[in-house]
Amino acid sequence: MRINKEIKKRLIKLLSSAMALVIAAVAAAPLNNDYLFAVMHAAAESAETGSTENTESTENTENTENTENTQNTQNTEITENTESAGSETASEEALGEEVSLLAAEETITSPFTINKAEDLIRFSQYYKSEPQAYQNYQLDFAVIDGTLNDLTGFESIGTYAYPFNGKITMDLSSYTLTLDKPLFTAITDSVRIIDKNDTAAAIEIKRNSGSGAALFAERVVHSAEESAPLPVWNIILSPYSANDTTYVYDSQGVIGEILGNAKVSLNIINNAVSESNRANVVSADRAGLVAGSMGAGSSLTVSLSGTNTAFSVTSDGGSAGGLVGVMGERASLTLTGISYTSTGDISGAANAGGLVGTMGSGASLTLACSVTA
Repeated sequence: MRINKEIKKRLIKLLSSAMALVIAAVAAAPLNNDYLFAVMHAAAESAETGSTENTESTENTENTENTENTQNTQNTEITENTESAGSETASEEALGEEVSLLAAEETITSPFTINKAEDLIRFSQYYKSEPQAYQNYQLDFAVIDGTLNDLTGFESIGTYAYPFNGKITMDLSSYTLTLDKPLFTAITDSVRIIDKNDTAAAIEIKRNSGSGAALFAERVVHSAEESAPLPVWNIILSPYSANDTTYVYDSQGVIGEILGNAKVSLNIINNAVSESNRANVVSADRAGLVAGSMGAGSSLTVSLSGTNTAFSVTSDGGSAGGLVGVMGERASLTLTGISYTSTGDISGAANAGGLVGTMGSGASLTLACSVTA
């Protein structure tokens, strides 16, 4: 039987659509197997109707096209949903990979090398988040010019519960750090700060804000593992410069408090002066240039020099001393070096002294240099 041209066109179109639906159904398998069978069956039936009258064929074809459009729409929605779900899964997998990569990149081991300011910031933030994991790390400073100026985001290293008890090595004899807070929240008295020749290195501190906090450490804690010989910390206090202007800011002193039985040895060069001002020591509690207080049985050996000899020490709520605010029972303070000169005012709400504000029972002061105070 001959098929007229109109029916032939419609049949070809139907078969083409059926093939498209077959392909789409295969892509969505196995959910669309029944649908695939229905499409193939509809195509076969349409082919058989090719021998019927033109009007009937046209009507049947139009009905089939309507069904086809509906099924196409449904299939498209199924395909889109499948693709969408796949995309979401792929996005979740990609996100998981990204998080894993970040975690891998952020894993740090000891010794940890400080090549730039961001490295020190990174370590300080890790220490704050998990102090017990980083308490005994070794930090190797390897900055080309020995200067770390932009430390925005830096957190003082150590915590009261987990004071820093590691080691610091430097490829240079001194490093300069610009800070708005103490370098350490808490540090043990056994920490060595040395250069590549195993000699005590110096840390130059420039305070760039009026936060009033301690400069080097809020607290020094005695370590159960005593280091022999006693580590020496060399601290240089310098003014801060920006935009061709020099600034100096007051602080609570080099160390806030030295806890009981801790043993500290310091060499301090105090150059924190500008053309018109000097850095002073101000505290709401015990105040002293070297330390606000010393705990029972602690010891402090210190030498002082530098251009800032007229600094003042003020305690608004406790005792004030040129060197130490309060010495606890049996604490000992030894002043060494060539000479010590202090001409600034010392004032305290409780007691005030040129060298020490208040000395506890059995505390001792030894002067091993000439003193002008």
